[in-house]
Amino acid sequence: MNIIVIAGAPGTGKTTFSRKLEGSMRVIYTDDLKDIPWESQSGILATAIVHKPLEKVVAIEGLCALRGVRKAVEYGWIDTDDSVTVFMFTEPYDLGRYSESLAKAQLTILADLIKKFPNTTVYYVKKDNNE
Repeated sequence: MNIIVIAGAPGTGKTTFSRKLEGSMRVIYTDDLKDIPWESQSGILATAIVHKPLEKVVAIEGLCALRGVRKAVEYGWIDTDDSVTVFMFTEPYDLGRYSESLAKAQLTILADLIKKFPNTTVYYVKKDNNE
């Protein structure tokens, strides 16, 4: 399976980018889980990622996308034969405190994934204000 993770802070263009992928692959939007307690979201995402095992490509978009992939790895549902590509969206302006700590958490999870999947491809994307 090819797993595409679209992560980053709020307002950086993740959803706009993800909508362009619809139709060519299944896209899981983590905003759909906003009413579920934070501590449960990663497990639900992990299940959604592997829900349709015959799919070749799945994209996960949102603030907790990396957490869902990490949980699927912990469960043993994603292995080193799978391909992981991460699009990390960054803000074109100064980070607030919330966004700054969120960015640090995402980078920590990303570093853990890279250790487990050394062939992970990471693209850093800066939002173009003229989308």
